Amino acid sequence: MQLTIQASSILSLGLLLLTRSAQASFYVCTGENFKGDCQNFDMPYNDCYNLDAGYARRVTSAGPDEGS
Repeated sequence: MQLTIQASSILSLGLLLLTRSAQASFYVCTGENFKGDCQNFDMPYNDCYNLDAGYARRVTSAGPDEGS
């Protein structure tokens, strides 16, 4: 089963994971169940963020930053 995530969903997820320093962090992977190529992304709170070209339209898993 492949999960399709829209960029707006990832942004919403990032906004839910705010830290006290007004930074949002989230962890994405190109494979199901957090397999494949994975990376943490940090972005300023209340700002738009575009994923790196290697992850854009390839993310199938997203969640809190690794280690949370």
